[in-house]
Amino acid sequence: MTTWKSLRQSYGVLPPGGGEPLTVFGNSFQLKVSGEESHGAVALIVATFAPGTGALPHLHRGHDECFYVVDGRFRFRVGDEHVEAGPGAFCFAPRDAAHGFDNLGDGEGTLIGVIAPAGYEEHFRELSALPPGEQTTEALFEIFQRYDQEPVPPLEGPR
Repeated sequence: MTTWKSLRQSYGVLPPGGGEPLTVFGNSFQLKVSGEESHGAVALIVATFAPGTGALPHLHRGHDECFYVVDGRFRFRVGDEHVEAGPGAFCFAPRDAAHGFDNLGDGEGTLIGVIAPAGYEEHFRELSALPPGEQTTEALFEIFQRYDQEPVPPLEGPR
């Protein structure tokens, strides 16, 4: 009989709720597939965000990101635009485009994030491993720099 463990090792098949658990700024992430497993092609993360949390505006030079809203209500920024998005919405953030998002809802919201090519998921692993007392601005900035994350200013005017 085939087991989930053997399928994971051979083909990357996971049971419901499977994946590497991470906690990033208090939000729950599950790393479903990493660069090691996909030979650098792609990483996929399922992330649940508390109300009012998300990702501050930033950009990447070396990879693209995609976001699919599983549940909740999010505001996405891509380039110089904001859009509100609910379940089933999809957002592509190409490299060199400013992007970010926040959970607008009163409850948790869940996104599926895809990173291509893989590598940026290591940023989440490092953030998750930082002890609370070591989450200084300097430590965070160093991790952001190491993994191709450049902060950008928020858009001016109404969101």
